Amino acid sequence: MNHASAAFYPAMSHPPAHPSVIAATALLGGIHLDSEKTWNILEIGCASGHHILPIAEQYPQARITALDLDARAIEEAQGLARLANLRNIEFHCADLAAWEAPSQHFDIIIAHGVFSWVPDSVKAAMISLCAQALKTNGVAMISYNTQPGWALRQPLREMTMALQQRSSHQGSACSALEWIERALDGRNDAYGHDLLETTRDSLAKGEAQLKFDDLYPINDAFYFSQFFHICQQNGLTYVGEADSTLPRISLLHSTAKAQLQSLADNPILMEQMTDFLTGRSFRCSVICRNDAERRAASPEELAALSIERLMPIPATGHDRTDAFSQAILRAAPSSISMGDLLASLPDVPVQQAMKMTGTLLSLGMIRLRDRPVLLSDEMPSHPRLSVLNLDHLKRGKPIVDAFHRSCLVSPNDREWLLLCNGSVSFEQLMKSCRHEDQISALHEMLAHMNERGLFV
Repeated sequence: MNHASAAFYPAMSHPPAHPSVIAATALLGGIHLDSEKTWNILEIGCASGHHILPIAEQYPQARITALDLDARAIEEAQGLARLANLRNIEFHCADLAAWEAPSQHFDIIIAHGVFSWVPDSVKAAMISLCAQALKTNGVAMISYNTQPGWALRQPLREMTMALQQRSSHQGSACSALEWIERALDGRNDAYGHDLLETTRDSLAKGEAQLKFDDLYPINDAFYFSQFFHICQQNGLTYVGEADSTLPRISLLHSTAKAQLQSLADNPILMEQMTDFLTGRSFRCSVICRNDAERRAASPEELAALSIERLMPIPATGHDRTDAFSQAILRAAPSSISMGDLLASLPDVPVQQAMKMTGTLLSLGMIRLRDRPVLLSDEMPSHPRLSVLNLDHLKRGKPIVDAFHRSCLVSPNDREWLLLCNGSVSFEQLMKSCRHEDQISALHEMLAHMNERGLFV
């Protein structure tokens, strides 16, 4: 089922595959999940639990099931759950094609980084499981490679694999990609520019991830319309996208956006044409059962949604738009609820605020969640990382912040952070420094960790 061996696959968390983001996406698509206190959650392809275990911490009353085909991965995940005393999650070593899911049991099913990398029989089993195991108003989030954006990556994948065979690259994907990057030096034409950008994007993934992503033997890409019809044939339908950073609508001219709006009567065609015009290569699609009850969210439900700022929002020169953006900025690093944002801007009508929210979402500048992420500006007297994050540090893995983003830590910073177990005060940490520059660097690093909500 899982396309990668957890013993080697890099540990990662995925914000678009977080229940809070999935639930917000569902709400905008007219699907109203039950109270999160009663959620049953399933993750398919959990590996060693790096993504799902922090979710189990954040949702102590939820009941979580996680599956993977790798017995070593499941054993490690079970050990971490015991270490963190998480009793609301069960890990199973199981083949998805043979696993019997409880009927109409799950509120949320998560399958991130699996669908494009498994045999067709497992793809079919995954879609069938969603149709069978979702509650009437449950949702599943399935990510997959998409065409036509993947079309440029396919020859890059093949050329990288060909170069890997040369002794000078010693089987290294990154070495092969660096060769291609150097070969493209000085190119100013459109093809050269696009290929260089794609090469650098692949390089940024690193050797371990490339092995199980771009270069994995099974790597299927789908047109969105194909994925939609596969779902439709199994009694499922499309709700929306959980990853607001991927559409790249900002690349389109206003004329193109107007052209797309002319397809509003055929939303599936409009989505497919958006992928075609932007070269999108990956989707995180939220789907539900065809018989799900769908209704527009009420003003009160929309007001409860929380806005997470992902990148700087440039000034526009329009008073209301800039005031809206500034309100989001003032709340950072915490998220801000739509209700609080509107309360701080009495001159901005609700409809205009929702339109601005939609624009910022399409530009990938914000992300919506169904619950707030509130962070303290004040440094705790005794900084303490979670049990899970302390274990991740010891294993040399990324730690996971309050927004479910992975945080890579340098070896030097790791040594200091391992002291952040609640027994050492902030003052003691500062006194341990040998010189002023080290004090300044440590203070800055700890402040950054605190801003990301890593101290509990």
